[in-house]
Amino acid sequence: MFMPFFTDFWYLFGLPFLAYFFYRDWRRALLSTVFLFIAVGIADLVGNQVKHLVGRIRPCRELSDVNLLKGCGKAYSMPSNHAANAFAAMSTLFFIWKGRLAAGLWIIAAAVAFSRVYVGVHYPSDTLAGSLMGTVVGYGAARYFRYLRPLEDMGVNS
Repeated sequence: MFMPFFTDFWYLFGLPFLAYFFYRDWRRALLSTVFLFIAVGIADLVGNQVKHLVGRIRPCRELSDVNLLKGCGKAYSMPSNHAANAFAAMSTLFFIWKGRLAAGLWIIAAAVAFSRVYVGVHYPSDTLAGSLMGTVVGYGAARYFRYLRPLEDMGVNS
């Protein structure tokens, strides 16, 4: 019962982290949220392109004994965009905020990847590919964020 809900509404579990970041430094949190959305958009776009290049059929369409807990989906399977998006979002925040609290974001992202296999719509390698892709995109977004921060501190981007 929990996994079908979690797989679709995983981002709700990241909101307490984001609220805490806004409490700590609202300007930094606002800018990092913008970068989070950019990273998720890039990960989703790239994931959709790779899906069509690879053309891997979902396990719920290919295997007869899959315990399907939600709709199978129409798109191809490789990579998992849910995993890519979750890892892009969470790794962007992690690499910007760091610290022990931010490490909890990895748990949410990993749980999203696991949930996609658990509900029967992806193979483990689909979620691994999506996770790696999302982490790379999130790291890139965080690096760009860190590049722009000194410019903001000097008043260049005011």
